[in-house]
Amino acid sequence: RIRVSYDALEAGKLVHHEKAFGDWYAEMVQHIVDHIAGAYV
Repeated sequence: RIRVSYDALEAGKLVHHEKAFGDWYAEMVQHIVDHIAGAYV
């Protein structure tokens, strides 16, 4: 499981969001985050 939190601009205001992913989705999210951080796995 992986938990992601982020702020998004909605109607001119920052709104906090949190999402949890499991199984295949968690692996994909972690893979993308690793690439953004410069790790090629």
